[in-house]
Amino acid sequence: GIMVPIVGGDGLDSPELLQIVGEERGNDIYVGSVFNPESSKEKVRKFVQKFKKIYGIIPDAAAAQGYDALMVLAYAIKRAGSTVPGKIADALHSIKNWKGVTENHTFNERGDVVDKEIAIKVVEKGKFRYPNTEDLVE
Repeated sequence: GIMVPIVGGDGLDSPELLQIVGEERGNDIYVGSVFNPESSKEKVRKFVQKFKKIYGIIPDAAAAQGYDALMVLAYAIKRAGSTVPGKIADALHSIKNWKGVTENHTFNERGDVVDKEIAIKVVEKGKFRYPNTEDLVE
């Protein structure tokens, strides 16, 4: 019976949210996400096309984050010139502005991703909608 807009973090960024709220009540829920499959950026468009061709669905944030995690790890291994975990960690910590489908990745000395861009999406009539295809905010 809540009749006011709801704002949530990436924990709400899931197709399960849509199943829970349904079409009738699924309105005015704003969710932060690290991935916008409607982006016009070439890297994102290619990823979405390939993913859809293989799996028959548009990738969600979890799929995009999994893809980026594997790709940035491969980049770090190549950069470290080694598969030794400590050397890979050192390489990861020094990465600045690595471009993935979930935008830039910069790691601090602890290995945390910093300055991540966030896409805002809204639930309307039980479906996620991106208010603008380039709706990224820093």
